Amino acid sequence: MTDKGKILVVEDNDFVRMQMVKFLNDGGFTTCESRDGWEALSTLSTDTSAAVIDMRMQPMDGLEFIQRLHGFNKKIPVIVVTGYDTKGLEREPALWNASAILTKPVPRDELIAAVERALE
Repeated sequence: MTDKGKILVVEDNDFVRMQMVKFLNDGGFTTCESRDGWEALSTLSTDTSAAVIDMRMQPMDGLEFIQRLHGFNKKIPVIVVTGYDTKGLEREPALWNASAILTKPVPRDELIAAVERALE
């Protein structure tokens, strides 16, 4: 299977993060994982193709991370995942350019399809 791109997965829940990483690896992607926004910023690289980001994390939430990510490179597509109600998220300016907003638990095929669409 060919490498489809390097995906940064930022999720504070270890189980959920490991599951998303496995899904993406099985789908042909290379992954880099972080448990919070600060750690993700320190591992961010120029070959990052897209980012899958949890909205509710400490000490930096997903919105702040997206703003900082776009300060680094506005072209990196963002897929947002959340376990909370998504109503009103579309009003957040940082999310206007999000490729997708997915609700946890995210099925394998839905996550892979969202990342593939983001990279088109």
